[in-house]
Amino acid sequence: TTITAADIDGVKSTDNVEVTIKSGEYENVNAEIAGNKVDITAYELSGTDAKNYYISDASINQMDGFISKKPITLAWAEDSYEYDGTEKSVTATPSGVISTEDASAVVTINYVDDSETSHTATNAGNYTAKATVTSANYELKASEPTATFDWEITKKVIENNL
Repeated sequence: TTITAADIDGVKSTDNVEVTIKSGEYENVNAEIAGNKVDITAYELSGTDAKNYYISDASINQMDGFISKKPITLAWAEDSYEYDGTEKSVTATPSGVISTEDASAVVTINYVDDSETSHTATNAGNYTAKATVTSANYELKASEPTATFDWEITKKVIENNL
């Protein structure tokens, strides 16, 4: 992150000064926390007028930061089953989740059948699954067409040898 002179208290707005944040740690690592303080551990002061300034350690560590939600996409699996009397379900695997986090905890799937919501379906019919991002740190990418997925359990064909 680079901060220009216009955004730095105490720097003349006409001076050419930039502060580039090289590394730092947030007080809270979750997204969209208002007033989230950042402990800056490395920075660089640059620009043609930088020689006229220095940054006190106390002021650099009082910065507010903001973490945006990470956009993810979904890959839906298995959209058609043949009826066999057992419960069926579809899954949505999120892509773009940070590798140290459990991807299965980021998205919850519900199955919507008219006004009824359940987690599985057994009978032949058409169903709609809806994915909900349950982690406050993620959101579906704007380019993601939809969080819903149509799937079906087809009727089993009976061979009649009469």
